[in-house]
Amino acid sequence: MQITQAQIKLIHTLKSVAGINNDEYSAMLGSFGVTTSKALTQKQADVLISALNKFGKKTKPKYTKVRVSAKGEYYATKAQLAKIKAVWYNSPAVLCKNDESLQAYITRITGIQSKDWLLMKHVRKIIKAIESLDNESN
Repeated sequence: MQITQAQIKLIHTLKSVAGINNDEYSAMLGSFGVTTSKALTQKQADVLISALNKFGKKTKPKYTKVRVSAKGEYYATKAQLAKIKAVWYNSPAVLCKNDESLQAYITRITGIQSKDWLLMKHVRKIIKAIESLDNESN
């Protein structure tokens, strides 16, 4: 039997998701003795779909993993920690722009000894505190 329209769509979707280029795709089709997916039989299409599924996704996940504390509170994400660092290094009021002074400031504001233990609720507090340094220096 001839390949179905749904199989053709699935093959092309899986090809895109797996990040397979046209040369690799042509080689895959060539192993079935065809040059286009429309020339495949339904059984050949099932074999190709199975092979494409094994490639898996090569795209980045849309959502970042969030770590949760024992109390059920969310830890700060890498992006949030990077934001704190960027605000610190770009602040004109900060005289000593290094990681040690940033950590000392974070500890003074939150009482937390390591940035890896910061919770999401602390991020806004730290950023506001750094921004308030800018306001005081003006």
